[in-house]
Amino acid sequence: MFYKKINILSLLFPDTCIVCKKPVRISSYACKRCNDKIEYINPIFKCKTCLSHIPKSDNRICGFCLKENPQYSRLISCVAYKGYIKSSLQAYKFNNRPDLHIGFSKLACETLEHDGVYFDAVISMPLHRNKLLERGYNQSALIAKNIAKHFEVPFYDDLLIKVKETKTQSELKYAERRKNIKGAFDVNNPERINENTILLVDDIFTTGFTMREAAKTCAPHTDKIIAFTIAKGILEN
Repeated sequence: MFYKKINILSLLFPDTCIVCKKPVRISSYACKRCNDKIEYINPIFKCKTCLSHIPKSDNRICGFCLKENPQYSRLISCVAYKGYIKSSLQAYKFNNRPDLHIGFSKLACETLEHDGVYFDAVISMPLHRNKLLERGYNQSALIAKNIAKHFEVPFYDDLLIKVKETKTQSELKYAERRKNIKGAFDVNNPERINENTILLVDDIFTTGFTMREAAKTCAPHTDKIIAFTIAKGILEN
């Protein structure tokens, strides 16, 4: 299991709380005090493909998603993208803190185990090669690789590739995001996922344009796609 596989590394580099960065035990991702500050996502009365609130009804898909028709079956997110979690994810992604992937990976695995979801393989949201060289690591891939280890399924880190260099989505307004990400992805050796259920991993889901575009690219080559992110946010600009 993933937790056991990181025990040796944890002796050298103690696990830290994803909020306050203080040491925590190997099986934890947050200390008790900070855990109370985290808003966990409850999927009840939420659209199954974007986690927006919907009234109680038999239809678990909101009007927007019915129109957009995302090519994944559902979205699973661990926590709300706000407060301390937002600060931690921004540090992980933009401030050269790849070490935080261990805590976020634990959170991811715990959420997926609690959900009981099944998948055959894991892929991650790719970075364009120029962005990867600039950042030095793909924050989504680090988490996706650990999820695959934990659930003992393949991780295809080179299957979904980013062929278009785009602007940072978080810096754009709503209308600009769709155009920015359109046509950004391609697949490499897609026969690896034929008739498989795929877990597509990213760090944050906000408007969903990136996830929908990536899923649309993969959909012709696989049986089913499940979208997964650490956090679910809302558009602020």
